[in-house]
Amino acid sequence: TATSNSCRTATSNSCRTATSNNCQTATSNSCRTATGNNCQTATSNSCPTATSNDCQTATSNSFQTATSNNCRTATSNSCRTA
Repeated sequence: TATSNSCRTATSNSCRTATSNNCQTATSNSCRTATGNNCQTATSNSCPTATSNDCQTATSNSFQTATSNNCRTATSNSCRTA
């Protein structure tokens, strides 16, 4: 739903808020819904890894970068690194 409006908006609202509280919740709810296209790959591959390994790093780096730049870019770069 968020994707059809703006992935950037969904990321700044859903992901950032949910990630700072519980990245696991954000991954299964916010991120997956907001990222129907680009981040779908990151959600099923990269993000779960980042969630179980270093959620704080992924939160401040990947998701913020994805918000201000491009969710698609973050999918292949930031989110995967995190």
